[in-house]
Parts: sequence; C-alpha cells; structure tokens
Amino acid sequence: KKMPVIFFDEAHKLPALIQSTDTMKCLLDSMLVLTKQDRLCHVIHATSDPFYQTWLRQLNVMQHCKIITIGDCSKAETRSF
Repeated sequence: KKMPVIFFDEAHKLPALIQSTDTMKCLLDSMLVLTKQDRLCHVIHATSDPFYQTWLRQLNVMQHCKIITIGDCSKAETRSF
C-alpha cells in the first residue's frame, strides 16, 4: 500500500504564519495522530534553520520526531542519490 507524504518546505516559517501557540500545537498533534496513531500518511518538515528543532522541543513534540540531517552532498553523492 502506498502511503501519502505531506511535505512542508521551509517549515521554520510555520511559527510566523501561525501566531497562536495553541493552534500550532493542535496542528502538530493532528499530524501526530495521522502519522503515528492512524498511520495514514508521513509528514516531513524540511528546513535549513537549525533553531526549528529547538522550537519543536519547546512544544514537546521531539519525542515523536525523527531528525535527519542532510548536509551539502558532493557531486558523486548527488549522482548516486
């Protein structure tokens, strides 16, 4: 079974777009239900901001996250990917 993926590029801009902490927490909790409990999709937050992880930690969602750091790939790594 193919599972849909929801991809947020520039995810570090979410706090500026959604001013209310309660609203943002509700959105993240909804993603948690969709991904972990119901297993209906995957959600990926992509960002170049290293402080986004700190912000997620403040909302107590880091225990449900898997952090993957991708650095600048070499030309050979890019081709193999």
